[in-house]
Order: sequence, then structure tokens, then C-alpha cells
Amino acid sequence: MRWILTGFLILLVLKIMIGTIMLLDSGHEINIIQSRAIASDKFSQKNKKGLKEYKNLVKSIKNDITEEYLIKKQKELEKKEKELRIKEAELLEIQKDLTEKIAKLERLRDEIKRENEKKVLIKNKRLKHLIKVYTSMKPASAAKLIEKLDTKVAVELLSKMKGNIAGNILSYMSVDKAAKISEGLYENK
Repeated sequence: MRWILTGFLILLVLKIMIGTIMLLDSGHEINIIQSRAIASDKFSQKNKKGLKEYKNLVKSIKNDITEEYLIKKQKELEKKEKELRIKEAELLEIQKDLTEKIAKLERLRDEIKRENEKKVLIKNKRLKHLIKVYTSMKPASAAKLIEKLDTKVAVELLSKMKGNIAGNILSYMSVDKAAKISEGLYENK
């Protein structure tokens, strides 16, 4: 459209120039100012019409481009929204699985804790029973038996007894075993 308008203007100027030259050559006097005004009016009317058509064309192209762009962007957004919904569903499923696994692990932890507490109670009952057995015996007899036990067990037994009873039993043990048990008693406290 622009080239057409430019070509039209060039032709119009050439036509005016040729017409003016021919009139001057023929000897007619013309009013150059008047002819310029007439040409200017005709040119401005045609120019306004062409410019209006050009603006309308540009506006139409802009609208088409904008509409195509918006449609394209809307499709992209819809696609991304669909992908996000799929990912959200996957994440919800993962979250559900994790919640179930955490609940299961917590139940197992509680069960293990209860079992450990039971074992500790049973162990403490057995230890209390052994303490009663050994404290009711004569120190020399108790020393012979405790001396044959594992050092850790002996330390645990004697650590729960009253100090004077444990001391009497230790006095009847061999020096080496009594020293090891005494060391364990010191570290235990």
C-alpha cells in the first residue's frame, strides 16, 4: 500500500510539472500559486483517503495478529494447566502413599517401643530376683557364683545391691575379678 501511495504521488508531481511546462511553453500565463493550491487540495483528499485505508489495513492486521497471539497463548496456558493438574494428581497420590507409610512406620515404632519396654521390665524382674537370691546367700557363696558370671552381668548385679552387701561379696572374690567388677561399677555410675 505504501509503494502504491508513493508511486501515485510521484506520478502526480510529474503530471503537474509536465502540465506546467507545457502551459509555459505555449505562452499562456498561469497562476502557479492557484495551480499549486488546486493540486494540493486534490492531493490531500486522495492522500487522506489512502492514509485512512492504510490505517484501517494496519489496524486489521494488528487485530488479526493480536487475536492469533491471544489464541496461541490461551492454548499454551490450557496445556500448562492440564500438565499442572496431572502433576498435582501425581503429587497427591505420592502424598497419600507417604502418609500411609508414615502411619505404618509410626505403628511399627510404637510396637517396637512396647516390646522393648516389655523386655526391660522382664530383665529388671529377673535382675531383682537374682539380687534377692544373691543377697540372701552368704557372701562367700555368692562371691564364688558371681565370680563365674560375665563381668557385665556381675557389674549390673552388684550395682543394684546395697553398698555393704556388694562390698562383702567382692571381698571373697579373686583380686583380678574384684578389680574388673570394681572398674565396671565405677564406669557404670
